[in-house]
Amino acid sequence: MVRILLAIALLVLLAGLMTWGIAAYVGAEGIRLGTHGVIAVFLCLVFVPGITFGLMFLVRLSHDRGFDENADSVGRRRERDDQD
Repeated sequence: MVRILLAIALLVLLAGLMTWGIAAYVGAEGIRLGTHGVIAVFLCLVFVPGITFGLMFLVRLSHDRGFDENADSVGRRRERDDQD
């Protein structure tokens, strides 16, 4: 649990630093990134990796618990029944 909380904290910190860097880069070009733009960039940098890590965790959990093998055996059984 501590590892998960640490990973979330690091993800938020990294997203904050990247948001600051993107806003500074865009600001140097003379384009003003408003408050809503900064919030949108920050949320994209937090939620996209968060959803990706969460889905990959579920795939790994499904594989480790053997749910994939059960689904595969059902599919193979249906293929055999269709061939007969």
